[in-house]
Amino acid sequence: MTKRFLLTLSRLVLTSVYLLLMLANPPAHAQDPYARPDYVLVVANQNNAQSMALASHYMQARNIPANNLLLLNENADDNYTTISLAEYHYSIYNVVTGKIASLPHIDYIVICRNLPYLIADNGCSVDSMLAQRNPGTSPYSYFYGNPYFGQGFTRFNSSVYNMYIVTRLDGWSWADANALVDRSLQVRRAPVFMDLDPTIAAPDPNSFYNADMQQACTLLGYCPWHATMDNSTTFVNPQTPLGGYASWGSNDRHFDPNVYASLTFTPGAVVTTAVSTAASNIRYPGGWQSQIAQLVHQGATGAEGCVTEPYSFALSRPSELFFKYAWGVNLGSSYYGAMPVIAWKNVVLGDPLCTHYGQ
Repeated sequence: MTKRFLLTLSRLVLTSVYLLLMLANPPAHAQDPYARPDYVLVVANQNNAQSMALASHYMQARNIPANNLLLLNENADDNYTTISLAEYHYSIYNVVTGKIASLPHIDYIVICRNLPYLIADNGCSVDSMLAQRNPGTSPYSYFYGNPYFGQGFTRFNSSVYNMYIVTRLDGWSWADANALVDRSLQVRRAPVFMDLDPTIAAPDPNSFYNADMQQACTLLGYCPWHATMDNSTTFVNPQTPLGGYASWGSNDRHFDPNVYASLTFTPGAVVTTAVSTAASNIRYPGGWQSQIAQLVHQGATGAEGCVTEPYSFALSRPSELFFKYAWGVNLGSSYYGAMPVIAWKNVVLGDPLCTHYGQ
């Protein structure tokens, strides 16, 4: 047998085993007791009227109890995106954990626009640091293996996994941030598209991302969600509104920023890219690499990226993200189930309760 045949056979076997394991515990997130609105803590800036209005809009849309709102006393300037580790500890971490201790149970933390997202001292994201439920002996601790990574359809519970799912309603404008809420209530299926770069190949250690996008397409073949991929050297816009998207972004060796800027999405679409700093400029255009906030501006409902260099092992896995989401796992659980580490660099934009269930 040829080497190519053996590789294809092994990939088929692994895919079949993975599928059987996933389907052994099918999702039921429409009635999931661990995805309840009262399990969501909403965090906004009391010094910014638009931040509080966004929180109110989201809480009304999802019927989140009024007591699940936390207002922080932070700088109201939209350019205030970076915070020191010490200030994170005293003005965010302590206040958030204190509020959570006063509530019966919290699984999800939703941060509203106008609060900082980058910690200057260690280059970590505020969001990913908050995902630690009990960060050892110090809230300054960072970089942990994500216990929820690769858990299939297992329902998320912060008490079981000793962590929180933290997402953000944010973007280039207040309109973009509010649109994340509105789109999460208007979900409809549309094709998923994976744009591979065949020039990133073994022995390049980053080539695993091409294989993972291929795996995502294979798995989605078992779902009621159409997926295609392009394995050419062209950076592609499939010329149709997408329900999901993954690519190398500006790391694609044939990246075309005009093509990236022309991608469009249907409500409910989730996206991820293999880009080191795709969340470095959440609040305004810019950045030396392609940005996930641009895809939100173009219609995406969920997006994930990193604020500083995460190294490729920490990249979220499309195969985990899209397969979970396709079968009704909510947006927050889908992204965090695809994320190998927490207390690191990642940011997820979107409503964690958004789901494709019943579509």
